Amino acid sequence: HPDVFKRLEGNDVRVFHVDDVDLPKGYRGVRHTSTITLTSLALMHQLGWRRFDVWGWDGCFLDGRHHANQTHDIKSKQITVDIEGRQFETTHAWALEAEEALYILQIADYSVEIHGDGMIAAYTECLRA
Repeated sequence: HPDVFKRLEGNDVRVFHVDDVDLPKGYRGVRHTSTITLTSLALMHQLGWRRFDVWGWDGCFLDGRHHANQTHDIKSKQITVDIEGRQFETTHAWALEAEEALYILQIADYSVEIHGDGMIAAYTECLRA
């Protein structure tokens, strides 16, 4: 909303566009991925950052609850994923995010430390083993 930019006047504000749209000449998009977390990492990498600490990136239901306590009926689409003997209740979308994160983090020229537990942390532990 335009009012956001009015309130930020005088600050270094930049607008980023995901690269799946046609941009005017001279504009560069941000590589898009399946989730906002991975897209945010790509954006911050593009801005020059090479080390990231991430909290709350679990990709599963912990103790039967969605990490953001969302109210929509996401549990009806629940699946179980096994990672080295650990069972994670998740969704198809979160499982896709974990697989994409596993691939990206293997080839990335930056490091990510995931704080907390969950399916994505378990997947990344497999990389270290």
